[in-house]
Amino acid sequence: MAGEQAAFWVVWNPSGWNPTVRHETFTAADQEARRLAAANPRHSFFVLRAVSVSTLRDPVDTTLLLVPDDGLPF
Repeated sequence: MAGEQAAFWVVWNPSGWNPTVRHETFTAADQEARRLAAANPRHSFFVLRAVSVSTLRDPVDTTLLLVPDDGLPF
């Protein structure tokens, strides 16, 4: 199907460490989560799979009709 992308996984920490690496396999992401957990005791690292993507391709341009200035401020 056109527009399909390959699945990927990221490792996320709820303490505010945003994902920085896109893992092509679950195994790679799981290994990274375990490595990070070992290096950062008492922190949790979640393996998340991307299941959907939304993209706005083209902006919509709208031309407004010009009306004569009637002196009203609105």
